[in-house]
Amino acid sequence: MSGRISGVQARIRQVIPTATYVHCMAHGLNLALQDATKDITSCVIFFSTLSGLNAYFSASYKRVEEFHRSCKANETVLTGRKRKPQNSSSSTRWAYKSRSVHGLLRDLETYRTCFDAISTNSDQSWTPDCRVTASGFLGKLEDFEFLFLLHLYGKIFDITDVMYKKLQAVNLDLGWAATTVTGGVTQIKSSKEGGLFDLVDVQPPI
Repeated sequence: MSGRISGVQARIRQVIPTATYVHCMAHGLNLALQDATKDITSCVIFFSTLSGLNAYFSASYKRVEEFHRSCKANETVLTGRKRKPQNSSSSTRWAYKSRSVHGLLRDLETYRTCFDAISTNSDQSWTPDCRVTASGFLGKLEDFEFLFLLHLYGKIFDITDVMYKKLQAVNLDLGWAATTVTGGVTQIKSSKEGGLFDLVDVQPPI
């Protein structure tokens, strides 16, 4: 798309030499969120765990069925259809990471029930590797640092998701984009200074 030699912008400039290439503002937000976490070890581990958790279910329909049984065990309200575990996320498309975070927050107890059922099963219906992995994920879902980051990013994504939708508007111009980004940054800063993030409830189950 942005290649100077054979990308779309280069081809357009062959026809309209005065055309100016403007980066996708929503993609720029994705890259900013990625750069903000790539050098923080705890955040890298958090999102890698989240991705691995999603991949764990996408690799086996049997595990998805166990998730459905856990939904019923926790009396989860299924809005007209079976609720599914979150899909694997992209490294740059943070809208997917937001869905994963909010999905895990919504169904946290269901995930715990599911992983506990798999890891403690003794009738050999699950392979040892599958049980060990489930036990590891269950430990993460009871770990203070993981839970803190889960709730923290839930609050951050509540703000950036609104920014992301605005930056994808068809009638977006540079001024509106700048206002949207500035407003989002200000909201995150005011939330931090106002103690909003201090209210995160990250108590693990007893």
